[in-house]
Amino acid sequence: MILWVYGSLKRGERHHDELGGAELLGHGRTLPRYALSRSGEYPALVAGSEVVSGELYRVTPELLARLDVFEGAGYQRGRVVLEDGREVLAYVASGWTGSPSPTRSSS
Repeated sequence: MILWVYGSLKRGERHHDELGGAELLGHGRTLPRYALSRSGEYPALVAGSEVVSGELYRVTPELLARLDVFEGAGYQRGRVVLEDGREVLAYVASGWTGSPSPTRSSS
């Protein structure tokens, strides 16, 4: 599975270690369907009309489960579309109303 990160999980940022050595695959930019909300301490991805840059990591289901807990109530796992057309996992603001809709594993 591929996870796209845009904030404190990126290399050199405060919570990068939470990725537990996941393999960096490169960088990716979203289609202009998103924006970063900075109303809290950390940025949150919301629906908008901007291109947002981030990093792509190969992750395991176990790591995603740990990240679900780490991200907590303010974020939920969803899918975003990159400029190259790929749909990848990302943590978006809770209460997301954009498209495509967020998904959370049942585990």
